[in-house]
Amino acid sequence: MAESLAILVCNRKGGVGKTTVATNLASQFAGQGWNTALVDCDTQQSSCGWLRRRADCNLPLSAVDAHSNAGLLTPTLRLKIPADAQCLIYDAPACSRGFDLTDLFRRVQLALVPIMPSPIDLAASRSFVNDLQRTPEHRSGRMAVGLIANRVRGRQLSSRGLREELGSWGVPVIGELRDSQLYVYSAGLGRGIHEFKGQRTAPDRDIWHQIYQSVLTMTQRTRPEPVPVQDAPRTTTRPVIRFGPQQVPTTGQA
Repeated sequence: MAESLAILVCNRKGGVGKTTVATNLASQFAGQGWNTALVDCDTQQSSCGWLRRRADCNLPLSAVDAHSNAGLLTPTLRLKIPADAQCLIYDAPACSRGFDLTDLFRRVQLALVPIMPSPIDLAASRSFVNDLQRTPEHRSGRMAVGLIANRVRGRQLSSRGLREELGSWGVPVIGELRDSQLYVYSAGLGRGIHEFKGQRTAPDRDIWHQIYQSVLTMTQRTRPEPVPVQDAPRTTTRPVIRFGPQQVPTTGQA
């Protein structure tokens, strides 16, 4: 089996939309037929909670509770990750004391950094991106780095300033997420943006398709063969959260 595509969603600054990006990216890849595992490294367990809120799991998508591993892919954590996963998406916490991203840098092909338009967020994110660019993994070409602008408001001055600022960083911006209540609504349902239909959500679906294509280009990957429905990592009615070597239906408590 080919090496899994592995993506790390990270930023030293909290509240920039890491879980929004991680969950929508996981939904997008699963919707394209990738057997996808969403690895939740945050103590808040927002990504696992997002998947629990699904009324059903009609996608080849599972979640892995990894918040106690402090950034280390220990043998126990590897047992939690489905062996047949084609895409791994790591939702990292804000880089706080006790969590080390170094081990994850060695295992992913792409680090995606969500960016908010406020000056405080930009300053903290610029410092973090500079640190990513200095990692051995990025300097050797093993790990690409991309940016996703979050809560962009069309032609407002703050958004124009955000685009000008990010354009000077020398890192590709692979998508701009609109400041839309659709993200709040979809998170409450445990759904991804691509799962909605109709003209009103078409611009947001187009953005996520663009991000998906950019990720494939940056990692030099192609779409795999779709996962047969009977082989998808799911229960008959509810999504699966992996808390240990065995699968546990999400009807229980974490």
